[in-house]
Amino acid sequence: FNLLDNYLYGNYRHILTDSTEAGLLVSGEFTYVGEQFYNEQPLVRPTFLWRETKWAAVDLSYSYAHSSFDFTAGPISDRSGDTHSITLQQRIQVPDTQLQLSAGYSHLWNNTTGSDYTHQSDAAFCGLIYTLPFNINANLIYSHSWDNYQNANSLTGFAFPRKDNIDSLDLYLARPITPLLSAFVKFDYTNDHSNVTFFKYHEAVVMSGLTVTF
Repeated sequence: FNLLDNYLYGNYRHILTDSTEAGLLVSGEFTYVGEQFYNEQPLVRPTFLWRETKWAAVDLSYSYAHSSFDFTAGPISDRSGDTHSITLQQRIQVPDTQLQLSAGYSHLWNNTTGSDYTHQSDAAFCGLIYTLPFNINANLIYSHSWDNYQNANSLTGFAFPRKDNIDSLDLYLARPITPLLSAFVKFDYTNDHSNVTFFKYHEAVVMSGLTVTF
């Protein structure tokens, strides 16, 4: 089948003081499977950042998203609903280098129409940003999440709830072509260690494209 995923976003940041700033991300994702509408997900994420020193900063963000799925196997598996999350992240710019390190923690609440997908999740992550030769910007992130589902899963005969431990590795490479245009390549690897066999999987995805900055 053919899957078409469209993603639009706007990101605004405002400097409050010499050591603090606030931001707001608004985005929309619209997905089609073949010619059939699959999902839409608007999202709003305000962010607050505090610069502890010239080389270290902490940011706190909250996000809200609403998903509307039109392509489900039944009411129990309907993933439509509201998602809330809070993320705390420490960033460190290594002095006298082009290396930036980060680490953080997030908690997510996912309240869905179908009982199979209502869950809470904890995640720890770390990453680095570095400028490679030829002006290539590299962004590498590793995360591990613990997803605990609220209700007994239908695929277990309602015997026990689903629990997933997920490892994710994301690599993003970008290079400016002009002051407004950049080319990118993105590699994502996911390994889901679920206690429900149907949800166990691992996959690697490669994407490439162009980014226009206004």
